[in-house]
Amino acid sequence: MNIKKREKNDEKDNSHGCCSQADSELDRSPAQYRLRGRPQRRACKKPVRSAQCSCYTTHEYGFRKVPVPVPGVIGCRLCNLDAVPVHKIMKTIRFHEIGGPEVLRFEDVERPQMAPNRVLIRIHAIGVNFADTLLRRGAYLAQPKLPETPGFEAAGVVEEVGENEDSNLLGQRVVVLGERCYAEYVTALPSQLIRLPDEISFEQGAAFPVQALTAYHMLYTTDRVGPGRTVLVHAAAGGVGLLAVQMAKLAGARVFGTTSSLEKAKVVQDAGADEIILYNETDFAEKVGQLTEQRGVDIVLDSVGRATFRESLASLAPFGHLISFGSASGRPDPVDIGSLYARSLKVSAFWLFTVTRTPEVAQRGVRQVLEWIMRDKINLRIGLKLPLEQAAVAHQRMEARQTTGKILLTAD
Repeated sequence: MNIKKREKNDEKDNSHGCCSQADSELDRSPAQYRLRGRPQRRACKKPVRSAQCSCYTTHEYGFRKVPVPVPGVIGCRLCNLDAVPVHKIMKTIRFHEIGGPEVLRFEDVERPQMAPNRVLIRIHAIGVNFADTLLRRGAYLAQPKLPETPGFEAAGVVEEVGENEDSNLLGQRVVVLGERCYAEYVTALPSQLIRLPDEISFEQGAAFPVQALTAYHMLYTTDRVGPGRTVLVHAAAGGVGLLAVQMAKLAGARVFGTTSSLEKAKVVQDAGADEIILYNETDFAEKVGQLTEQRGVDIVLDSVGRATFRESLASLAPFGHLISFGSASGRPDPVDIGSLYARSLKVSAFWLFTVTRTPEVAQRGVRQVLEWIMRDKINLRIGLKLPLEQAAVAHQRMEARQTTGKILLTAD
């Protein structure tokens, strides 16, 4: 079929739905309907790509269907969605169904709408946390609202402020502790922002909020670590684990760390742990007993859950405290209160967002952690850094326990 015949046929058949002869201008220049050097179709100047549905309209020639985005505009007539100017579009990660890392999609969406009492932040670096994988699997404390964007922390610059907000925030370098942070732009309440000192990079800023503040508040708010106390940290080579080891050592505690390999053990040792236990080679509860002359430890920080919970309780000294802050291996069985009496044990749970509802406690933690970072008292180890579009790879590596320290996504 030659080009003139294709044009004639297309004028008769508007079943593709993105335009009609009456309301669209058809561009007949060969450059517009040649794709990759092969004549395939005439391009319609109406918007063809949707920010919301990611579908494409197509003109058909024979059995060939080819999506052609229109420069400068993104929208979709098939879905009855309004066209959105390109400067209002951003890249983001979304999932439309519960599942594994493969459900994460790198998509174009419209930027978040501004509202009174909120600010718009241009994101440069994003922190990846195990909670993001739980949200994606539908196992997090809060259920996702599909399509959903993961992410609870990021660092960037304030680009716009809403009505009634302080214009001095414009241009400020900030960390946001919020939601839907796997994106180029995020809106947040000013109360969700932490001003980022010039001495701290965006990558460091995205690396500390969730993990460093979780470690701090478990050791200094939920309990009170100090000289002479003993702390057992599970998954000690992870983001929270490495920071908890360092913070407990700063307080003068004796620190035990569990990990899975000699390579990770070296990382934990470099962070300052006194004793490293390879949990896949030995019974860690028995080993803790040997190392403490059968006394046990004062605090256990457990993010593993079902696989470690029973032995974590067995590792505690009299008046010991087990703090659960995750369930990577599944939620543990209910605790039999009667089993706690003999040694007067405590079991508690920690969730960082509880702290955000108590501003004076939250501010104390932020001040202390930022001071430690700027004085090089704690090291924010960044174990993996990937572009935003590779979020699925980041989740795969995290769930396979193939990383140490913090995982970051970049959105520059």
